Amino acid sequence: MPSPILQPIVALVLWSFVMWAWLYATRIPAIQAAGAPMKPEMTAADLTRCSRRRCGGRPTTTTT
Repeated sequence: MPSPILQPIVALVLWSFVMWAWLYATRIPAIQAAGAPMKPEMTAADLTRCSRRRCGGRPTTTTT
């Protein structure tokens, strides 16, 4: 490497890729095992409603 400062940067980038791969390797099978829908067009609010219904949680109510 041309500069010693690049070594830690490259190490952190590689570590980020390892953590990213680990996240997908563990999270996607867990989502599939839970039976959660994996539609790209779903929003976070849609997933929250779906998980609360499945887990028996109370739906959120908004007051104005």
